[in-house]
Amino acid sequence: MNAINPKLFKAAETSSYHAIKLVMEGALKRMQEAADAFDNGDGEGWCRSIIKAHGLILGLRASLDMDQGSIADNLDSLYEYMQGRLNVAIEDVDIDALSEVYNLLEEVKSGWDGIELFAADVEESAVSA
Repeated sequence: MNAINPKLFKAAETSSYHAIKLVMEGALKRMQEAADAFDNGDGEGWCRSIIKAHGLILGLRASLDMDQGSIADNLDSLYEYMQGRLNVAIEDVDIDALSEVYNLLEEVKSGWDGIELFAADVEESAVSA
């Protein structure tokens, strides 16, 4: 019988907050790799990295709890827009479209990071009360 690799379960141990954070970081990293490939004239690397970023943003869309109302609806629309702009980036070799998506996702991630800081402050206040 094969032993189960405990590394396979690492994601299950990670909170959904941290999992989403990792997906955002991965998408940003792939877009940076695409920009580097663009700068180096590496068309294959450009396409490969954008396709990976596109897939990660699809994962962000799939993770949304659409029962949460307008916030989820707005994020879904934004992620859909990002995917469309990545399509333009790959089809037209458009670095500006890639940069736009990178900046948008960076802003979303900044807000997401703020949730962690807010939660830590709330937890600290509850402990000290």
